[in-house]
Amino acid sequence: MKSLVLCCAIGLAAVLGMPAAWAMDQTAGPSQTTHRLLVRLHESPNVGRSAPPSGAPVARQDRTAERLQALMARLAIQGTPKHRLGDGAWVLRLDQPRSLREAEQLARVLASQPEVADVGVDLWVRPQAFIPNDPHFFEQWALLPRDARVAGSAHFSDAWDVPGAAFTGSPSVIVAVIDTGWVPHPDLDGAVLDGYDFVSSGSIDGQDVAGDGDGRDGDPSDPGDYCVPRGEASSWHGLKMTSLIAATIHNGRGIAGAAPGVRVQHIRALGRCGGWLSDVTDALRWAVGDSLSGVPDNPSAAQVRVVSLSLGSAPGLDCSSGAYRYVREAVDRARAAGVLVVAAAGNESSESVSLPAGCPGVLAVGAHTSQGDLADYSNRSPRLSLTAPGGGCGAGPGALCDPVLILTLGNDGERAPGRPMDRDQTGGTSAATPLVAATAALMFSMNEALTADQVRTILTETARAHPEGSYCAIHPGMCGAGMLDAEAAVRRVRDGPWPGFERGGGGGALSWVWTLALIAAAGWAQRLRVAGCAPVAGSSGSSGGCRS
Repeated sequence: MKSLVLCCAIGLAAVLGMPAAWAMDQTAGPSQTTHRLLVRLHESPNVGRSAPPSGAPVARQDRTAERLQALMARLAIQGTPKHRLGDGAWVLRLDQPRSLREAEQLARVLASQPEVADVGVDLWVRPQAFIPNDPHFFEQWALLPRDARVAGSAHFSDAWDVPGAAFTGSPSVIVAVIDTGWVPHPDLDGAVLDGYDFVSSGSIDGQDVAGDGDGRDGDPSDPGDYCVPRGEASSWHGLKMTSLIAATIHNGRGIAGAAPGVRVQHIRALGRCGGWLSDVTDALRWAVGDSLSGVPDNPSAAQVRVVSLSLGSAPGLDCSSGAYRYVREAVDRARAAGVLVVAAAGNESSESVSLPAGCPGVLAVGAHTSQGDLADYSNRSPRLSLTAPGGGCGAGPGALCDPVLILTLGNDGERAPGRPMDRDQTGGTSAATPLVAATAALMFSMNEALTADQVRTILTETARAHPEGSYCAIHPGMCGAGMLDAEAAVRRVRDGPWPGFERGGGGGALSWVWTLALIAAAGWAQRLRVAGCAPVAGSSGSSGGCRS
């Protein structure tokens, strides 16, 4: 099994451009054994004298080594004195690794001898980085640390390790996900709060939009958003977007969310074939605490700090005009409530962004690949705030395509909900948006006194430049401030100062446990272009269509 894991780790490293040495280094867990003791003898011949200084003549050191070897022979301890430390102790290498308990017992035996001053147990140490044991974590290139050298990663695993940070987020911070609604998955147990269903009754292209028979109600469950006129199966889009934020970390199952310590409130505004922007804006107003006619107030509104919108209209519309002013008003209500609105820029390869991402005050998110190039489907515009991992093929000259897009949880139901899937994938500015929302949630978790405008500023000021030769480097001003960098943003919050700043509790390092699923890299190594959209594929290999 160990050789299989090593093989897979190195293979994935090659696919994503990670150094193989980095992948190899991660296959070994922290040692619970040792084969070294530290033995300091009293100086001969008078017991009780201090050891000679480290600069003592070689012959004197050799005599000490001979005395140590004689002691070991007398006690039947197999090992070899290796070298002397600065305090006069000798490093004794045992013939085989011992458990720490065995090593401590052996140290007590040695320390009981009259010629021994003291004995210590040497330990193997390593950098205190947190790496989850979720089986598909190492396919989640958007979360990998800086050491993995994946140009497009947002470095979430580094953000979790920032000293003084709130680790993986606080449950007092809620991200409202306005999408297709909620379908249960064990890897999200405890992370999801009840929301509301804002999908209006009615039909489009002959298909009932709501799909649940009763229009708006208090049940945000996703009955399936399949679209018969377009021949599309249910996408379980809301589940996928939620999993990118809050999938349970380090539970040996599925994937890791980018901010798994926070909670998500599902608000359904998309039904079969899509949804109406007016339902989305009602959902947004409800999420941030507005009272709406005929709808009970949101009991969790006070804790909603971020709204994630992986959806959009046709690009290029102006929400400042009278026809779309209602979108601007809903965004303004969110801003007045101190809530950051994050929205997908769209997947039309257009030089403008969709609504609501195009509204002032909304953080508009484009998508980039694992190589750090703008994804070819992503909208690009001076209105873009930044880009985040979305996968696919690059827009720059000679760009490559990602063998793995953005891993998510899923469901195998074609129309109605079926069985939970621990590994699915999607792409697009849809996938990029919840990763930005998750970063904002980590920031609010560290300092809940931050304002939405402060978080927006930090996210853009800490964004990394796109790589040289990429589309964004060649076309400055079209891709926002740069690429999302979760670690840099969290560090900026820590280093402040910001009003009301308090350090949260840091998370200690956990075991590095590696289980890596094999991926079919060859199938994804070809250019994936579907009518200018982000390719969305399920684990079965069937196309899941394109989403904003």
